[in-house]
Amino acid sequence: MAPTNGQEGNGLKVEVLRESLRAISHKGDELVATFYDILFTKYPQVRPMFDSTRMPEQRAKLLRSLVVIVRNLDKPGYLAPYLQGLGKMHVAYGAQAAHYDAVGECLLQAMAKTAGPMWNDELAQAWADAYAAAAGLMKQGAGPN
Repeated sequence: MAPTNGQEGNGLKVEVLRESLRAISHKGDELVATFYDILFTKYPQVRPMFDSTRMPEQRAKLLRSLVVIVRNLDKPGYLAPYLQGLGKMHVAYGAQAAHYDAVGECLLQAMAKTAGPMWNDELAQAWADAYAAAAGLMKQGAGPN
């Protein structure tokens, strides 16, 4: 997943991703709250997976994970095991391979809404590519399901 030169690699636009996350960092709480609102509205069948979850803590975990991923895009030795570990953990929560597409769709919608006018086709593609790579590593960690 990680680029070799810290700027762009494996199709990921590292600086675009980092700059965009920095630009919306003051809206982190809004981003993750919007994400879960969209997810639970579009995919109500996943809501029971969160019944015993404290949502403020869950939103904080998601935001932390996004930051960790973007900060470490150029560190495959760290990022791949981190994402595979997340994938393995999410199996215990009931996550299935099909859920990754729903999460990606909702995350991109939440990012677009939170980013406002700065969101454009290049940014959307950069985040879609990064999410696809991250989800692929998480699915590897989850194993077949």
